[in-house]
Amino acid sequence: MKYLFILGGGGHTTEMISLINDLNGSFEYVIDKKDNLSKAKINTPGKVYRSKNLRKMLDTSVFSMILNIVPAFVSAFSVLLRSKSNVIVSSGPAIAIPYIVIGKLLFRKKV
Repeated sequence: MKYLFILGGGGHTTEMISLINDLNGSFEYVIDKKDNLSKAKINTPGKVYRSKNLRKMLDTSVFSMILNIVPAFVSAFSVLLRSKSNVIVSSGPAIAIPYIVIGKLLFRKKV
C-alpha cells in the first residue's frame, strides 16, 4: 500500500508519525511550506511535498483568500497527479482540504 500523509503541524503530527511507524508500505508526505518541525519529525523515508496551509490564509480579505485558495487547489492537483499513493491519510488540518476534495475527484481512498 502507498500512503500520502498530510501533516498539519502541532500535536497531530506526532500522532500521525506514530501511525506511520505502525504501518507497512511506502510513504509520501504533504507539509506546510513553512513547517520545518513536521519535516524534522519524519523518520520514515518518503517524498515530501510542500503546500500552502489554508488556515494561515483566514486573516486576509475575501479577495486575497480566493487568490490563495485557487493556487492551493492547483498545487494539490499537481501533487496528487505525481503521487503514487493509493490512500490519503489526514488528521484533519486545513492544509488537507484541497487534497481531500481533489482526491475524491480522482477516486483515491481517504482516511
